[in-house]
Amino acid sequence: MAELLSERALRDKAADLGSPVSGEQFRNYRKWGLLPEAVDGRWSVDVADTLVCIRRAEADARQLDRRVVLLWAGWRDCPPIREDVSKLREAMATLVDGVSIKAPVLKMRRVEAALRAWAEREVARFDHDALLGPSQDRLIERPFRRPSPEEWRSIIESPDLSVKHFAAVVATQLYVAGLLRMVSAGTVNGISTLPIEELLVLLTVREVAREREAMNSR
Repeated sequence: MAELLSERALRDKAADLGSPVSGEQFRNYRKWGLLPEAVDGRWSVDVADTLVCIRRAEADARQLDRRVVLLWAGWRDCPPIREDVSKLREAMATLVDGVSIKAPVLKMRRVEAALRAWAEREVARFDHDALLGPSQDRLIERPFRRPSPEEWRSIIESPDLSVKHFAAVVATQLYVAGLLRMVSAGTVNGISTLPIEELLVLLTVREVAREREAMNSR
């Protein structure tokens, strides 16, 4: 059976690894779903490594809501932390509500430009004549109204959006984010300069808004 440690022992182990964690920090990590559920008040010894990752990721994301998204996406050599998708949703909603994302309209435009450039690149890989008809139709995104930043939180928290579907959208958009960062690396004002947690949030908001409008137009 795997060794189980108390909170205090876990925090001591994290401190030995160079990342001290206070009792308050530990409670906040639990509150935000960054740690697994305890078993009779104890956790697996490898949760100490998770504490180290959470603590060190503070260098790139001081706010915990931002860090939740960053760690879900995967930070440096730390395994992604994906304990509770409802907490990820809460973190995204908090992140878009306020001034945490600077110049949100400009950043969403950069996302749109990157998506267009990627789509054009993909289309150019095929013979244009062969794309006429249904095949080409699937590659062309239908126009939809881009929501304002003031609407972003309500989009993420929409009661019509199930937790399961939200998780599926996030998973898909994380893949898209990786592609966009790869194809735009080194370009002027490229999407690769956006923090991954912001890019994932922007792509998720955009996709949920697009899907919702498509369903309402049926």
